[in-house]
Amino acid sequence: MIVFDVLCHNSATKFLLLCHNVKSILNDMATVQWVIMKHHKRDDGTYNAKILLTHNRKRAYMPTTIYTSMVRFKRGSFFATLTDKTIEDTLNAKVAKIRSIINEYEEVINNMATASEVRDLINHALGSSKSIDFLAFAKKHISSIPNDNTRYYHESRLRTFASFIKETKKMDVLPVTEINSKLVKDYSAWLKASKRRRGEGYGISDNTIRTYVFALATLFNAAKDKYNDYDNGVIVIKADPFRSYKPEKAETAKRALSAEEIKSIWEYTPTNKSAEIARDVFLLSFFLAGMNVADMWECQPFTDRIEYTRKKTRSHKKEAPFLSLPIHPIISPIVEKYADINGKRGFGFYNSYSKVGSLHQCIHYGMLRMREDLGLEGLTFYAARHSFATIARNDCGVSMDDIALCLTHDS
Repeated sequence: MIVFDVLCHNSATKFLLLCHNVKSILNDMATVQWVIMKHHKRDDGTYNAKILLTHNRKRAYMPTTIYTSMVRFKRGSFFATLTDKTIEDTLNAKVAKIRSIINEYEEVINNMATASEVRDLINHALGSSKSIDFLAFAKKHISSIPNDNTRYYHESRLRTFASFIKETKKMDVLPVTEINSKLVKDYSAWLKASKRRRGEGYGISDNTIRTYVFALATLFNAAKDKYNDYDNGVIVIKADPFRSYKPEKAETAKRALSAEEIKSIWEYTPTNKSAEIARDVFLLSFFLAGMNVADMWECQPFTDRIEYTRKKTRSHKKEAPFLSLPIHPIISPIVEKYADINGKRGFGFYNSYSKVGSLHQCIHYGMLRMREDLGLEGLTFYAARHSFATIARNDCGVSMDDIALCLTHDS
């Protein structure tokens, strides 16, 4: 009998300990339920239903968009029961959705200390990719890019992508879930077939198509970085549509022109205004040791020498690359043609264009016209800089060190 009492006592003790452990485990686990509380009554007589999260004996609340007066409070109770089955079913569905998130991220949540952390994770997971307008996100993201040239680069490519979406899907918004490998391939094909703005002779090269698609990939990855919580494994945007994108083999552009080809550009009679500007700015670049458009845009007033710090490398080189260039008499008429009449800058391009990107665009289309008129396949503005270096080295015997100095490859 004594033995039996001891056994019973030990069994009862084990059972109580087991119950205590189970209760502790349940208290530590994240739980979810909807609640309507008496003190949350509004002036219009309605109550806001909330989602109550409990984790590690701590609470956090998530508001809902449900306001109702269809409630009943038992005597002495602060929590209501619903008298409307439809609203109750809606709230139960919300709870079920949140509970599924808790189950999906159970291991992550078990390492969280408070219910507030759990709530943040759930809010992140509820930010469904279906509700993310990629075009709106991309526009906002681009506006935060500090570098003017980089910002304009992405603005122009986003406009092209938005035109593609408008033309093919008749949409002004684009859920990020719509961006898949098929859409990327369709966009690439659309770019290849497109002859926008300038007629049949102005298709887009494979090299340029690559830049448009890769710019889109950059923006898509920025959206993933914003909406995905990789530390906690909450992946809102799961797709990787550019993984299977295989661009056509890039064309090898002929960057350097011969002295004779440079002469043909010098003697070229432009057939439209953009070609005239492109020719003049190209020659300025060639005679000014490969000066680029951004530096022409920003350079300060000058007299007999043009002096500037190269914009492209000034931020990431220890010693900002400074150049002082003589104005060769042969290009004096061109320099005078574009000199700033207000005296605020060296060149007055800003008087005709609101931003440097607009000047870039004009030059781009002018180069296309020059390429066609002169038969110089693959002609680009960058060819002026590359041709300066190649002719200086091969035709004039200038040392590599001096060329590197002119191109600011060295300080």
